[in-house]
Amino acid sequence: MLYFIAVLSLLLNTLCLFLVAVLWMKLKTTAAGAFDDGETQELEEMLLAFVSEMKEQNEEIREILYETKQDGQEQDVKSSDKKADGHDDQEEKENILHQKVLTYAKKGYTAEEIAKKLERGKGEVGLILKMNSLS
Repeated sequence: MLYFIAVLSLLLNTLCLFLVAVLWMKLKTTAAGAFDDGETQELEEMLLAFVSEMKEQNEEIREILYETKQDGQEQDVKSSDKKADGHDDQEEKENILHQKVLTYAKKGYTAEEIAKKLERGKGEVGLILKMNSLS
Protein backbone atom coordinates (compact mmCIF):
# COMPACT_ATOMS: atom_id res chain seq x y z
CA MET A 1 0.00 0.00 0.00
CA LEU A 2 2.82 2.37 0.85
CA TYR A 3 4.45 1.62 -2.49
CA PHE A 4 1.19 2.49 -4.31
CA ILE A 5 0.84 5.83 -2.47
CA ALA A 6 4.48 6.74 -3.20
CA VAL A 7 4.07 6.03 -6.94
CA LEU A 8 0.78 7.93 -7.06
CA SER A 9 2.38 10.92 -5.28
CA LEU A 10 5.31 10.84 -7.73
CA LEU A 11 2.94 10.79 -10.72
CA LEU A 12 0.83 13.67 -9.34
CA ASN A 13 3.93 15.76 -8.61
CA THR A 14 5.24 15.11 -12.13
CA LEU A 15 1.88 16.10 -13.60
CA CYS A 16 1.84 19.32 -11.53
CA LEU A 17 5.35 20.23 -12.66
CA PHE A 18 4.37 19.58 -16.28
CA LEU A 19 1.26 21.80 -15.94
CA VAL A 20 3.27 24.57 -14.27
CA ALA A 21 5.75 24.44 -17.16
CA VAL A 22 2.92 24.63 -19.72
CA LEU A 23 1.30 27.58 -17.94
CA TRP A 24 4.64 29.34 -17.65
CA MET A 25 5.22 28.94 -21.40
CA LYS A 26 1.73 30.30 -22.16
CA LEU A 27 2.28 33.24 -19.85
CA LYS A 28 5.65 33.97 -21.40
CA THR A 29 4.28 33.97 -24.97
CA THR A 30 1.20 35.97 -23.97
CA ALA A 31 3.20 38.63 -22.14
CA ALA A 32 5.67 39.00 -25.01
CA GLY A 33 2.96 39.49 -27.61
CA ALA A 34 0.44 41.26 -25.41
CA PHE A 35 0.42 44.42 -27.49
CA ASP A 36 0.56 44.34 -31.23
CA ASP A 37 1.22 47.47 -33.30
CA GLY A 38 -2.47 48.39 -33.55
CA GLU A 39 -3.03 48.22 -29.81
CA THR A 40 0.18 50.13 -29.13
CA GLN A 41 -0.87 52.86 -31.54
CA GLU A 42 -4.31 53.04 -29.94
CA LEU A 43 -2.80 53.34 -26.46
CA GLU A 44 -0.46 56.11 -27.62
CA GLU A 45 -3.39 58.04 -29.15
CA MET A 46 -5.41 57.68 -25.95
CA LEU A 47 -2.49 58.92 -23.86
CA LEU A 48 -1.90 61.88 -26.18
CA ALA A 49 -5.60 62.80 -26.02
CA PHE A 50 -5.50 62.57 -22.23
CA VAL A 51 -2.37 64.73 -22.02
CA SER A 52 -3.81 67.38 -24.32
CA GLU A 53 -7.04 67.44 -22.30
CA MET A 54 -5.01 67.89 -19.11
CA LYS A 55 -3.11 70.78 -20.69
CA GLU A 56 -6.37 72.49 -21.66
CA GLN A 57 -7.74 72.07 -18.14
CA ASN A 58 -4.52 73.46 -16.67
CA GLU A 59 -4.77 76.53 -18.90
CA GLU A 60 -8.38 77.07 -17.81
CA ILE A 61 -7.35 76.81 -14.16
CA ARG A 62 -4.51 79.28 -14.72
CA GLU A 63 -6.93 81.76 -16.28
CA ILE A 64 -9.34 81.37 -13.38
CA LEU A 65 -6.53 81.84 -10.87
CA TYR A 66 -5.28 84.91 -12.71
CA GLU A 67 -8.79 86.42 -12.73
CA THR A 68 -9.23 85.57 -9.06
CA LYS A 69 -5.91 87.16 -8.24
CA GLN A 70 -6.90 90.35 -10.07
CA ASP A 71 -10.28 90.38 -8.29
CA GLY A 72 -8.49 89.87 -4.97
CA GLN A 73 -6.22 92.83 -5.64
CA GLU A 74 -9.26 94.99 -6.47
CA GLN A 75 -10.92 93.85 -3.24
CA ASP A 76 -7.74 94.68 -1.30
CA VAL A 77 -7.84 98.21 -2.70
CA LYS A 78 -11.52 98.54 -1.77
CA SER A 79 -10.92 97.17 1.74
CA SER A 80 -8.03 99.53 2.30
CA ASP A 81 -10.33 102.40 1.34
CA LYS A 82 -12.89 101.16 3.87
CA LYS A 83 -10.24 100.91 6.57
CA ALA A 84 -9.21 104.47 5.88
CA ASP A 85 -12.81 105.42 6.57
CA GLY A 86 -12.77 103.39 9.81
CA HIS A 87 -15.70 101.10 8.83
CA ASP A 88 -13.96 97.71 8.74
CA ASP A 89 -12.71 96.87 12.24
CA GLN A 90 -14.32 93.42 12.07
CA GLU A 91 -12.34 92.49 8.97
CA GLU A 92 -9.14 93.62 10.66
CA LYS A 93 -9.95 91.42 13.68
CA GLU A 94 -10.52 88.46 11.36
CA ASN A 95 -7.17 89.08 9.67
CA ILE A 96 -5.47 89.10 13.08
CA LEU A 97 -7.23 85.84 13.96
CA HIS A 98 -6.07 84.28 10.68
CA GLN A 99 -2.50 85.38 11.37
CA LYS A 100 -2.60 83.90 14.89
CA VAL A 101 -4.02 80.62 13.62
CA LEU A 102 -1.35 80.37 10.93
CA THR A 103 1.39 81.22 13.41
CA TYR A 104 0.30 78.46 15.77
CA ALA A 105 -0.04 76.03 12.85
CA LYS A 106 3.51 76.79 11.73
CA LYS A 107 4.68 76.04 15.27
CA GLY A 108 3.11 72.58 14.95
CA TYR A 109 -0.09 72.94 16.95
CA THR A 110 -3.14 70.91 15.89
CA ALA A 111 -6.45 72.53 15.00
CA GLU A 112 -7.93 71.48 18.34
CA GLU A 113 -5.05 72.99 20.32
CA ILE A 114 -5.25 76.23 18.34
CA ALA A 115 -9.00 76.42 18.91
CA LYS A 116 -8.52 76.03 22.67
CA LYS A 117 -5.75 78.63 22.82
CA LEU A 118 -7.72 81.22 20.84
CA GLU A 119 -11.07 80.24 22.37
CA ARG A 120 -12.61 79.63 18.96
CA GLY A 121 -14.45 76.72 17.43
CA LYS A 122 -12.49 73.79 16.04
CA GLY A 123 -14.42 74.05 12.77
CA GLU A 124 -13.56 77.73 12.37
CA VAL A 125 -9.87 77.06 12.95
CA GLY A 126 -9.97 74.07 10.60
CA LEU A 127 -11.60 76.19 7.91
CA ILE A 128 -8.96 78.89 8.23
CA LEU A 129 -6.21 76.28 7.95
CA LYS A 130 -7.82 74.67 4.90
CA MET A 131 -8.35 78.00 3.15
CA ASN A 132 -4.72 78.95 3.62
CA SER A 133 -3.38 75.56 2.57
CA LEU A 134 -5.15 75.98 -0.80
CA SER A 135 -3.66 79.37 -1.56
